[in-house]
Amino acid sequence: MKRPDPIETSISFIAEHYPDCEAAFLAGSAGRGAAKPSSDLDIVIIHKKIKNSFRKSFYYQGWPVELFAHGPLSYQKIFLSDRRRAIPSMQRMIFEGRIIKDEGLAGSVKKAAEEDLLKGPDEWADKEKQLKRYFISDALADLTDSDSKEESLFIVHTLTDLLYEFYMRTNGQWLGAGKWKYRTLKNCDPHFAAKLYESLTSFNKDGNAEQLIQLADQILKPFGGRYFEGFQIGSEGIQGEKIR
Repeated sequence: MKRPDPIETSISFIAEHYPDCEAAFLAGSAGRGAAKPSSDLDIVIIHKKIKNSFRKSFYYQGWPVELFAHGPLSYQKIFLSDRRRAIPSMQRMIFEGRIIKDEGLAGSVKKAAEEDLLKGPDEWADKEKQLKRYFISDALADLTDSDSKEESLFIVHTLTDLLYEFYMRTNGQWLGAGKWKYRTLKNCDPHFAAKLYESLTSFNKDGNAEQLIQLADQILKPFGGRYFEGFQIGSEGIQGEKIR
């Protein structure tokens, strides 16, 4: 069954359920005009009567809908939370989204989202870099010593997430979740994204993790290489030096 036009459906939903909202955006693939059969409608609203942000999932006119509802102040709290975790999900949705209703607020909200995205995440402190460097080193040691294909698979997944986070944050880049991990990595460095993909493909094909291990060591090298000796978490902070 063919679904109705996503933009018209979103406008209809707002008119029926939130006619008094100050701003509404249609985000995601539907907002970009690239909806697929499994796509949903990601609708963001700003409403002066909403004090605490909330999210709801439901169907409307045959479309699955994800509603993200905010007040004039609560959306700013979500922006702050997203900045702290370095995953600007709401900023991306609003900045890239299509305005489907505007009572004079949509432009300023879009501008705030754009400014956040351009500014980038807060720089990692040295102790955070050392901590993540240690976790990567630990995963590399586990992977090198593993003689179980099943265990290696889970270690590789953990290591991939750690490498993605480390590479992006040490290059001053925002993070993503799910499919956005690859998208943000490719946007940051297409060459590195391809190398990581190739190393994972190699492991999935024959269980050989050597390419991934070499790539991880390349990432760690500018920061002192693998990290074990002297690592400490506690009252004295995080200290250490390159493994000899």
